[in-house]
Amino acid sequence: MQAWAAPDPNGAVVATLGGGLPIQITEVRGAWAHVLCSNGWAGWVDGRIIGVAH
Repeated sequence: MQAWAAPDPNGAVVATLGGGLPIQITEVRGAWAHVLCSNGWAGWVDGRIIGVAH
């Protein structure tokens, strides 16, 4: 799953999160979800992929 530094689809993808990585959702903004990964990294993902946005 691709991740961005900000909730902007025109921004650069800053990471690709591997499947099975535990995440905590810290904020939902429209179709975006801010996640905190178990390894301490944080960023924005498409919340529709993880079922928290429509």
